[in-house]
Amino acid sequence: MIKPELKRLHSPDHFDLHNLTIDERTPFSILVQAMFSPEGEDGEESFDVVVCNSLWVTNEAKRAAFSGRHHLIVDHFDVKEIRAFWQQIAAQSTGATWAEVGAKFGRYGKWEFEDYVDGYER
Repeated sequence: MIKPELKRLHSPDHFDLHNLTIDERTPFSILVQAMFSPEGEDGEESFDVVVCNSLWVTNEAKRAAFSGRHHLIVDHFDVKEIRAFWQQIAAQSTGATWAEVGAKFGRYGKWEFEDYVDGYER
């Protein structure tokens, strides 16, 4: 049975998530990449989630309907809470293959290999 291991959290927009200062009285959204691999293995694959508050959701919904898939809605930005969220998902997402684990994680964050097709032809 393959168990996922959280290697790190990363954002291409914010270098240091642990010291990020956000005015939570305003709408915010931050792309956070949860980097996972099979437990005990090198390497990592990205599962991307937009961490946002309800004010951001409200603003987006006023513009037009949108899907909440791959969004994590929080009251305040806390990297420890985001890590705990992913670790809880990881504890529930074992599988016979890494592809099976990735598909389960893909419900919460966009897997970098989502919709990947081997042997792409034109």
